[in-house]
Amino acid sequence: MSSIRELHDYLRGPFYDTIYRAGSFDGDTNFPKGSYYNDRGYLAGYGRIVGPIRIGQTRVQGQNCTGALALVVPPLFPRGCYPELTTATESLDAFGAPNGTVYFARTAMPSEPYFVTKSARVYGAPRFVLEIPSAEPADTCDDATKVGCPVYDQLVSLATHKFVDVATRVLFIDLTTYNPNTDEQTSVRLLVEFTKGGGFTPQVECMSYRLYRNNTTSDMVRLGLELLVLLLVVVQLRQEFQLMRRMKWVYLSMVANVAHVFSLVVFAPLVALRVLCYMHLPSPTAIDLTAFTNFRTSIWYYALADAVTSFTFFLSWLKLFKFLAFLPLFAPLTKTVTKAAKQVAGLILIFGVALTGSALSFTMAFGLDAENYKTVADSCLGLLKILQGELEFEELHTSNRVLGPLFFVIFVTLMFFVILNMFIVVISDAYVETKGELELMKAMHMDTLSKQVLHHILHDVLFNLPGCGARLQRRYGYVLDSLKAITEDKKLAIDECRKTTAKSTALHANSVKHVKFKRKVKPEMVQQAHLSIDDYVHELSALRASLAQDHPHLLQPQPPPTTPQD
Repeated sequence: MSSIRELHDYLRGPFYDTIYRAGSFDGDTNFPKGSYYNDRGYLAGYGRIVGPIRIGQTRVQGQNCTGALALVVPPLFPRGCYPELTTATESLDAFGAPNGTVYFARTAMPSEPYFVTKSARVYGAPRFVLEIPSAEPADTCDDATKVGCPVYDQLVSLATHKFVDVATRVLFIDLTTYNPNTDEQTSVRLLVEFTKGGGFTPQVECMSYRLYRNNTTSDMVRLGLELLVLLLVVVQLRQEFQLMRRMKWVYLSMVANVAHVFSLVVFAPLVALRVLCYMHLPSPTAIDLTAFTNFRTSIWYYALADAVTSFTFFLSWLKLFKFLAFLPLFAPLTKTVTKAAKQVAGLILIFGVALTGSALSFTMAFGLDAENYKTVADSCLGLLKILQGELEFEELHTSNRVLGPLFFVIFVTLMFFVILNMFIVVISDAYVETKGELELMKAMHMDTLSKQVLHHILHDVLFNLPGCGARLQRRYGYVLDSLKAITEDKKLAIDECRKTTAKSTALHANSVKHVKFKRKVKPEMVQQAHLSIDDYVHELSALRASLAQDHPHLLQPQPPPTTPQD
């Protein structure tokens, strides 16, 4: 749809056929009787439309035009201008052809959440409302000729009596369905936004949730578990606040502690949204099928609660790294993130400034005809997609053959080759520093927490298991004794090897010394030295053979030690 005429064609055509002529199921307008077939007032054969369908709009008041041409050449602009919708410009006056008193504003406005469109405009509940039944009368309506069909006549009258005109800023079509198979309520909103420049933007919102959730036994079990989780959250919050009071700013200096407290505090708005959902939920016994029933408010609060819940799940999984930081597998990650947090925060600020400036530039340059850069928010999302590899260069080049390639190259160069690489460098440096610290702690035997946890699991859990605990403990002791024996043999062999090597080195040095100073040596002394060397060689060969038989891994070649550099 791109015009008001196409909007009315849609209401009398696809919209009417889908809801009133079984277009969402099998298209059989005879509506045969039986539980196996689609009935009147249903969508897709399963969703029963609850109550009538609401068609509403919000309008603005006409004002005197203040443009240059309107002031200079007033005959060319006989009518007033219609601005953006605000609280001051909203119109409550009756309107409609032919005499202007067909549609009236309602005085009592329901409590409904605001709706934010793709253009970032915010709208409340519609001021002018028309409710139409969810089904045509079966005894009077002729589906072929549309004669005797009051709903179709109402849709035709929307065009005849000019329900949509230049003062209209937004048109809402709201309906609610209930699917008994899934026990879910679905809120459907069809929206068309009219801008002051003549823009025409259709939009659809569809949300399905099970609002009445405390009916069955499983529901009560789930409710009990949810209350138990809330109780645990309250207890943990109390403990964290007590710890915060003792440690003061030292507690908040740790990023993991702040994330943990924040993940617990998030439960407060979650509970508030759930309470608001149940407060605005219509009572099942008070639902009037002849009047529009507002389920959208409860569904919207429930959707927000689910969004907060998803965020809570994400934080909960992040907290797992904090509690498992004592393990060698998780320690490098948590310590690296902690060390790089300050520098990464600064880079994120730089990234945000660069992204915002680029979004403003792209909106100014390509916002008129590029779909992904209509608004600043759309530009931010479009630029983030470029960073993810979705290079939409053709759209920019088509919009502006000069600025498109220029801005694209500047943005990619700045983000990819400068800022993102700085992120990598910061994380790499933090990881190298963390790895060095962990190796030092391991060498100094400072990291004993994991050993304590292992000792607790073995002696307090596994060895206390009935039946197999004693066997596991005996087997564990046997393995420890074997390892100790191997370790002692290894130490003795290494000591003997060191002693023999020291003797050989001393003998070699003595021989070199005699040769260097050209001392005269008697033949019997030389013969005695050769015999001593042969004895040492035999001892080394025997020791090597013993090591090769008992501990072959000790003879594996070792890498040369690295000399630390300043």
